[in-house]
Amino acid sequence: MSTVPLTNGTVATLFGVRNLSMLGGIVFLFHQLGAFLGGWLGGLVYDRTGSYDLIWQVSILLSLLAAALNWPG
Repeated sequence: MSTVPLTNGTVATLFGVRNLSMLGGIVFLFHQLGAFLGGWLGGLVYDRTGSYDLIWQVSILLSLLAAALNWPG
C-alpha cells in the first residue's frame, strides 16, 4: 500500500493533523467500498452484457472527472 503515506499527507494538509486518525479511517473505508463495488459491478455488468466495455468506459469517465476535480488552479 504505497499510497498510504501520500493519502495521509494529503488529508493532513487539507484538514490538519488533529483528527487525522479518524479522517484516515473514513478515507480508507470509502477506498475499500469502492474496491468492492468496482469488482462486484464489473462482474455484474459482464454477466449481463458479456463484455467489459461498459465498465472500461465508466472507469475512464470517472478517472477523467477525478483528474479534472484535482487539477491545480
